[in-house]
Amino acid sequence: MDEKSPLVQKQNRSSRWTREFVLSYALLYGFALNITGRAEPQFIYAYLKEHTDLNETNNVTTSKPKECGQNNEDNIQEQASSWTWYFTVSEYGVAIPIVILVGPMADRVGRKPILLWNAVFTFLSFAFRTVIVYMSMDLYWLIIAHVVSGISGTFYTFDLANHAIMADITDNKERSFLMVIFDSFLGISVTCAQLLTGYLIELTGYTYPFLITSVVLLLYILLVYVTLKDTCRQLETGPKLSISSFLMQIFTLFRQKSVVTVSIFHFILFFIVYILYYFPFNSFVTIRTLYQLGPPFCWNPVHVGWFGAGEDIELFIVATFIMKILQYVVVDETIAVLGFVSSVGCFVFYGLSNTDWMLYGGIYASKFID
Repeated sequence: MDEKSPLVQKQNRSSRWTREFVLSYALLYGFALNITGRAEPQFIYAYLKEHTDLNETNNVTTSKPKECGQNNEDNIQEQASSWTWYFTVSEYGVAIPIVILVGPMADRVGRKPILLWNAVFTFLSFAFRTVIVYMSMDLYWLIIAHVVSGISGTFYTFDLANHAIMADITDNKERSFLMVIFDSFLGISVTCAQLLTGYLIELTGYTYPFLITSVVLLLYILLVYVTLKDTCRQLETGPKLSISSFLMQIFTLFRQKSVVTVSIFHFILFFIVYILYYFPFNSFVTIRTLYQLGPPFCWNPVHVGWFGAGEDIELFIVATFIMKILQYVVVDETIAVLGFVSSVGCFVFYGLSNTDWMLYGGIYASKFID
């Protein structure tokens, strides 16, 4: 036993450092994606607004946002919403099959290759977007950039790989706590990105948010490559990867009843509910940002950033605190129903908003969303 003790201590130290590295991944990756995620709809809006006015020849990437109400704002908002829809379809149409393949691949080739795959293609996508924004190229080029992002598997591949790492290095008692900390670090990165993006756009234009995203992603790639030691134990003991076994593993859910604790019908039903619940949120923030930029609100990027940061604080801190209290009072199913009702109230409130205070009221209507 004495001869094995140093090995156990070394493994414990390695797991502890891996926890720290995973949390740093959440900070860097979340910060990078959310800077551009908040800046891109504002760039699209400014691009369309600039090109709608034939008398203006300013470069969208360097000029400050134009005054609100000078052009046909409703038409611009409509066009911007259509473009964001094209980007979403092009990105997630590619990403969905990639994410389906990632699950079995993470167990076969390891967590680190999956993270690097996601990071490299994400970096290429945002580096290309930086060039597009800097040169004020046609918006059609952004569709190609989003396709490249879809090849990376988007944020879902990053989230899947990191949760797999956390499951590898923790036991059942500490796993949930580490995942809560991981989500909290993501929340911190999102809040900081919201605030920084508004000031960057207001002071420098639209290029620097995209450039900063590319630089941070490059640092993230180097950090993962240098610091992460693969935690997947099956790499040494599992069978070799073959196409047939790999494809069969994808459909294990339907072949082995022991994989899930409920019937396949209920699992599919839960999955459909999940899709229907989160589908509006994929475009909700973008559409709301476009709504805030136009009349009657005419918010500037700084105002949009502070609003988003306040909402994130409410979501990651206040909503979590409320949910914890409710767990002592009602069952989880009731909390889920309250979350759905709160989501509906949030969307209705935003849809009817025509003053600033109503938009802020929508934050409180969404206090149960998570």
